[in-house]
Amino acid sequence: MPAQRAPAAAHARPEDGEYRALLRLAALVRAGPPPRTPLDALQQLVDLARELTRARYAALAVCDENDRTEGFVTSGLTRAQLRGLKVPPQGHGPLGRLRTDVDLWVASASADGQAYLVPLSYHWDGSALLVATPRASRTAENLTRTGWARVALGPTRDVVIVEGPVEAITIGADPDLEDAHALAAGFDPRTLAEEYVYLRITPHEIQAWREANELEGRYVMRGGAWLE
Repeated sequence: MPAQRAPAAAHARPEDGEYRALLRLAALVRAGPPPRTPLDALQQLVDLARELTRARYAALAVCDENDRTEGFVTSGLTRAQLRGLKVPPQGHGPLGRLRTDVDLWVASASADGQAYLVPLSYHWDGSALLVATPRASRTAENLTRTGWARVALGPTRDVVIVEGPVEAITIGADPDLEDAHALAAGFDPRTLAEEYVYLRITPHEIQAWREANELEGRYVMRGGAWLE
């Protein structure tokens, strides 16, 4: 029986960023000596990523067997800049927590100032949080009225606080997004008798800290832009 040939390369599109990155990585490996250590291989990857994205610098997180960050392989940073960096996070870091957590606390207040706090499951799409709550709930009423949300993730010694504008999305308006929320949250409000509404929270400001010694540098995003 004749051997079958892998069709992947033949069907790859030149405009595909991942395909171009693999070609560049292959060319990099052919052009020079092979990496002597795993660290050398990771350095090649992060250097290539910075080049392809035309970024000022790049960093690749190195995690242990429990998916906790042990350190970073960086590119484009001087030794002085590296010395000025904060201690690498002992947990997932704010982005890791947004990607891996399932639930968050949503704070809101009524028009007459009555505070309300509720836990909700969420989906993170890489740029915004999506939660679902009954349309008649106090949370939906409060957040749609103010158009702003403040939510918290994680335990009190590894907290992430996200604040930003809120957009109400009616069920059925974005099926793909709704499917992603159902997968991440573990429930599908579209199947319930009570009417729900999706609330999309786009981060404008993010704080992250573990203990008092990190309070001074707790802001990692302001004005919707990540801070260096």
